[in-house]
Amino acid sequence: EERKMPMPVPVTTKVQGDGPVELEMCFFLNEVEQANPPQPTNSEVYIQSASRTIYTRTIGGYMNTYLWKQEASSLKEKLTELGLSFDTSSYWKVGYDAPFKFWNRRNEIWYLKN
Repeated sequence: EERKMPMPVPVTTKVQGDGPVELEMCFFLNEVEQANPPQPTNSEVYIQSASRTIYTRTIGGYMNTYLWKQEASSLKEKLTELGLSFDTSSYWKVGYDAPFKFWNRRNEIWYLKN
């Protein structure tokens, strides 16, 4: 059954690795869709349920690769200074706005708490 649903927010991209970076893009299903999620039509798309505790920082503005890396590094440094235990092997770039929205954007960096 093919269904249309509104664009979910936030959209997260997991960044993993220092050399060739591995990216995994994730979309959250709203509560209504979670009860009966649409089945992917592409074999590379899958549905996964996850529960996690994260450390996060909210960032405004229009982000690019350099800014994402800079913000991730800054948050990583702050969490380390605070003595918090977190997974340093990956982080998430998180966006709440459509790509064509240029002002008053909401972005976040997430690190997974150990």
